[in-house]
Amino acid sequence: MRPALLLVLATLAVFCHTATALACPEIWNLATKFLYGSVEEYVDAVSPYTTTPVMKAAELQLKQCVQESVTNKQTLTLLVSQILSKC
Repeated sequence: MRPALLLVLATLAVFCHTATALACPEIWNLATKFLYGSVEEYVDAVSPYTTTPVMKAAELQLKQCVQESVTNKQTLTLLVSQILSKC
């Protein structure tokens, strides 16, 4: 779970900077699909941002790993929502 949490936090830090606050709804959408969506929904949502086959494989592997290992998604959702509230 640590790599997944690190990825979510790093993404939020980059996209939710005050200069790019308009990106926050899109990040919220991606975070929701990352936490609760199917593998296909998440891969479709991130496809505009994954430009190489290596990136696509990494996104697929990350989502599958999170889907199999994260049992308490409510805590992670709370953390993400608190971070997004600062955008």
